Amino acid sequence: MKRKTGLRALSTLLAVMLVSVVAVPASAYYYCCAEWVNDYSNNPDFENFDKNDENAQGFYYQPGGDSSWWGDFIYGNGQALERHWKDPSKSGNGIDYIYTDDMHFAFFSGHGYNDGSGFAFGTSQDDFKLHYNDALWGNADELDYP
Repeated sequence: MKRKTGLRALSTLLAVMLVSVVAVPASAYYYCCAEWVNDYSNNPDFENFDKNDENAQGFYYQPGGDSSWWGDFIYGNGQALERHWKDPSKSGNGIDYIYTDDMHFAFFSGHGYNDGSGFAFGTSQDDFKLHYNDALWGNADELDYP
């Protein structure tokens, strides 16, 4: 049985924004990334979406008008992985220090769990769910605020 999410907009969109606490010179560059999932056919808990790619692309390409912002990567469906968001100190193969925790601004568009415990991926590499306890953002050089 597929779970249904409450408010589609609320459950499909998770934005992670980072603001530097330390003063940064005006010539500094800021990096952003985005990941999205439309294809949940491998995840038994959710139905497919059809607009999360547009959500992520809208975010990812928006800062381009400012020469201080650089897009580092945008991954979708099978390339959007839970381990990109998971801290390596947690169980599994988390590598957020290479991906989302190395950005100033990271964005995810996909399903969230009704109980607020995390968000869902369409592939099980390492697993379908990033639980909020799996994330430890801000302990790398860049991402300070989830």
